[in-house]
Amino acid sequence: NLSSSKFGAVWSTTGDVNNFISLAYNPFSNSGLYVRYNGIVQASSVNFNNNYQVGNNWIHIGSYNTNSFVDSINGNLTYTSSGLLPSANSLYIGSSLPAPSVYGSMYIKSLIYYPLQLSNTQIQTLTTP
Repeated sequence: NLSSSKFGAVWSTTGDVNNFISLAYNPFSNSGLYVRYNGIVQASSVNFNNNYQVGNNWIHIGSYNTNSFVDSINGNLTYTSSGLLPSANSLYIGSSLPAPSVYGSMYIKSLIYYPLQLSNTQIQTLTTP
């Protein structure tokens, strides 16, 4: 469940807002997988905000590798793209790097990290409710 007034996020970063990987829900504007490398957006899957509203539950995977970005929600691939991948040495769960004092008002039932990028079929299977 999500609050209508806060960010919910998983961030991987080197500590600056110009290089990061984010899987987030922002009810004010965009949601999804967002990747920035040297200040330039590499991936931005913001096409599902109107379908996933406060109170809804879903299974969401953001997957990335060098030159490959995939976003999937509830068994549907919502975004695929390519681009440069920033390095990361920190992981933030439930907060936002640009505003670290802003914490997500959502419940994260589980968080799984795979040290490799799964195939699109595997990602769809894992996100099917």
